[in-house]
Amino acid sequence: MLAVSAPLAWAATAARAALESQLAAVRAPKGSALDRFIRANQGFSALRADEASDRLPIPLWLRAALRKSPPEGRFSAGNPPGGYPFVLKEAVEWMRHHPDLAPGPREADVAEPALRVAVGANVKISGPPGDAFNSDPTVDWTSDGVAWSTTIGINGSITQLRIRSFRSTDGGATWSLDGTVSGAHTSADKQIQWIDHSATSPFKDNIYVIWHNDEPAYVNRRTATSIRRLQQLVGIHGQILPVVDRPPRGRIGRNLDRADRRSLNRSFSAM
Repeated sequence: MLAVSAPLAWAATAARAALESQLAAVRAPKGSALDRFIRANQGFSALRADEASDRLPIPLWLRAALRKSPPEGRFSAGNPPGGYPFVLKEAVEWMRHHPDLAPGPREADVAEPALRVAVGANVKISGPPGDAFNSDPTVDWTSDGVAWSTTIGINGSITQLRIRSFRSTDGGATWSLDGTVSGAHTSADKQIQWIDHSATSPFKDNIYVIWHNDEPAYVNRRTATSIRRLQQLVGIHGQILPVVDRPPRGRIGRNLDRADRRSLNRSFSAM
């Protein structure tokens, strides 16, 4: 029988304690899909050394899982969220409440509250094939009464993050998937949707969506006269374009609005 040295035995004990702490932090039931997911992502060698003590609300096991997929990010310390999509903090919360890592049932309808503007029952609009859940919803309307919404569609293993677009032609009673705005991007995050409502604009009812995939920001549009979907009519010049290669340090998230009759403003939110 081989004797185990004291340092190796201590390291094994520490590793077990660290794992149990990770499982307890998200209340992962023993034997659940979440429990297995965390145990399968304990290889942290690809992470930077400073990640062990940073304050990002993204556990190391989820970062390790993301690093296993084909990386689109640079994961640099100079990037405010470390190169990780910041929506992952919501993903952790979803995983905690869905330890089977499967899409949840439709939310129960909620009765209309008293003394408020009339609203209908809750309507689930998300759920394209491959999405376990959706986050960061936006909504706006074009002048023809069509409602438009975007979300971040996220798969159960949290390795595919795509911007989805939905539309409703009956006042929000029913919704259908219009397209995947972000094309082939799989780390899309912090999208903003903006529709040109100006009565004097030559681009009235154009729909614009901006997001970032790692550090570059990208924009896509749907013109008022086009019947093509956002992912087919991509970009300002026929392709999804980075509108800025690197944002000012310390900022993530983008916004769009109209500067004048022929140009758009883009801005950044501060961390």
